[in-house]
Parts: sequence; structure tokens; C-alpha cells
Amino acid sequence: CNDKGAADIVDWPNHERDGFVFKDVNAVVNAFYYRNLLEMADIARALGKVGDAEGFAARAKAVYAAYQKAFFDKARGVYVCGYMKQDPSSERTLYPILADILFENNTFTDTYGLIAFISSAGNVTFRNNTFRNVTPRKKNLDYRAGFHITHAQNIRIVNNTYIDSPLVPKPGLTYDPTTSQNIVLQGNRVVRE
Repeated sequence: CNDKGAADIVDWPNHERDGFVFKDVNAVVNAFYYRNLLEMADIARALGKVGDAEGFAARAKAVYAAYQKAFFDKARGVYVCGYMKQDPSSERTLYPILADILFENNTFTDTYGLIAFISSAGNVTFRNNTFRNVTPRKKNLDYRAGFHITHAQNIRIVNNTYIDSPLVPKPGLTYDPTTSQNIVLQGNRVVRE
């Protein structure tokens, strides 16, 4: 720890860091710290320790504000830290930068290409959504309305509905088996309108 925040908890050998770049202060350990404060507030509340719960919640609020200031790049709309030292669109890591995301009960209309390119993510769920593609494109992509997964874990694409369309020849999923694990694809269906 230093006067700016928690430095790091990474003890991986150099050859196993998956692109991690050490900084004076890192987003990963501080995100864990913030989440732990929220969980401690919940535990204290459950135990009836109101003062402790308020203290943990106040500290979490301060850490959140400091985190935003330290790691959020407003111009690009992304968090930047040791993992994402350059343009984040070119960076991938096995560590889930995005986690615990749910897309549920939405209608996705006229996707140009993929519905989602899921990378550097964990615990992402697409559930009970509808995918409708009725507008032709100048170049119809064979992966239109599909998903691609790489450097990700615990991804669930379940119980979604594709409206049958000749513009979407192969709705589905592709993934990198060397960097992705625990992918669930079930209960999805194609229906005619």
C-alpha cells in the first residue's frame, strides 16, 4: 500500500502475467478493495452492527470517488490501468476487467455484425432477449447477430429468441477454446413471425 492507494497483489511470475503491467497503483486490487468494503457493510448490516455498516459504506463511497479519479479516462469512456496501457480495444487479458453483467429482456434490432464480442470478461449473461434483423446491409456478414467469446469465463447465453431472417444465415456463437471457459449456450430458439 502507498499514500495513493493499494499498489498490487499480483504474485505471478513474469511469463504468466498475461500482459499485466505494474504501476504505482493498480485498478484490480483497488476494485477488490471497493467490493470488499461493500460486502463488509452488508455483513455488518446483517449482524445488526449499524455503526460498522455505516463506516464501511462511507469508506466504500470515498474509495469509489478516488477510483473514478485515478482510473477512469473520461475522453475515451474507459478505465485504464496496468492491463490497458494503450487503446483498450487492442488489449485482452484473462483477468475479467468486466464482470457480473446481465443483458435481459431486451430487443436487439438490426445488428450490423456481432451482437457482442465478449473479451476480458467474467460472469456475463444474455438471457431472454430478442434478436430481430430485418434491414439488409450492403455486405451481409456471416457472423451477423452472433456472439464471439475470447479471454472470458462464465458466459451464459440462454433462452434468447432469434426472429427467423434470411439476413442472419447462421446465428450462433464462436469462441476461443484456449482462452475461454464455462460457456453455457442453451434454450435459445429461432422462431418465425
